[in-house]
Amino acid sequence: MHFPVYQCVFDRMEEEALTVDLLPVLTLTVHVGKSHGKADVPPLSMGACLELLPLLHTLLQSKYESYLIKVMDFLLAVVKRWWKELLVLATGTNKTSLESSRSTPGVYTSLVAMTDKINTFVEQPSNVGSKA
Repeated sequence: MHFPVYQCVFDRMEEEALTVDLLPVLTLTVHVGKSHGKADVPPLSMGACLELLPLLHTLLQSKYESYLIKVMDFLLAVVKRWWKELLVLATGTNKTSLESSRSTPGVYTSLVAMTDKINTFVEQPSNVGSKA
């Protein structure tokens, strides 16, 4: 199943629990070269991640700890996967490559917008605090 199918599902659903249930699968697909069982899982593109970030930003407002942990796991996977590209934007070095995605500035901006909320979790004495 490719991302357009996921996006179609996300666009139509109003149930946050279903979104959160799919996040571990999507987190796996962020990593390049990961295999799931016998079939290779195609990697999730940076553009697809960019489309998901507003929904994840909304889920960071959830009162459920399991939701927050799954969202932060996904965000960590995104940062790890595209660390070099995001670091270029963070440091302000204007090194653009032909291989860099046009989605990089959007992903970077969305991640920065979520840092204030994630930083509030750091002080919590729970699993969410340790994830943040």
